[in-house]
Amino acid sequence: MIHTFLYFRVILGLLFIVGGLSKAWDRRAFHDAVTGYRIVSPRLTPVVATAIIGAELVGGVLLLAGTYEWLGAALLGLLLVAFNFALIVNLRRGRRNLDCGCFGGRTIRIGWGHVAQNTVLLAMTFLIAWAALFGDVTTGVGDSATRAVTILAAVYSVVLFLAAQEMVSVRAGLVRMLSSRVEAE
Repeated sequence: MIHTFLYFRVILGLLFIVGGLSKAWDRRAFHDAVTGYRIVSPRLTPVVATAIIGAELVGGVLLLAGTYEWLGAALLGLLLVAFNFALIVNLRRGRRNLDCGCFGGRTIRIGWGHVAQNTVLLAMTFLIAWAALFGDVTTGVGDSATRAVTILAAVYSVVLFLAAQEMVSVRAGLVRMLSSRVEAE
């Protein structure tokens, strides 16, 4: 249980730090993505976008640092619930041609896969928060070799996840480009 907790903490911490940094790096694109969802007033979009970036970074750092894990997990869990709400509202409206604004890469379309992905991440945040509040999951326990392997496995998982996200975005862009060429001919 201790190593599963550490594995989930590192994965979520890294994912949200990478996501927050990529959104901060290209604030205009993220601002446009938030605007595209039409959930908040256009006047509030800059404030909401900034709050999302800040919450992702703070939550990720808390999980990686191993301090106040429950707070970091709760913060990220609230974000994931809000993200799923925005996705579901737009999917139900039939609005699929939106940039999800997920991990910095531009997504051509949103779909139920994004909701499923967020739901898995949400389950991880619940497990972390529950274990941090009610379990005995002190990360100082156990041998350092096992901790190191657990952390490396988590980092590897994040790299694979982000690479897969990028490949899906590239594939979607290629399909869109090829279909527009076929229509033009």
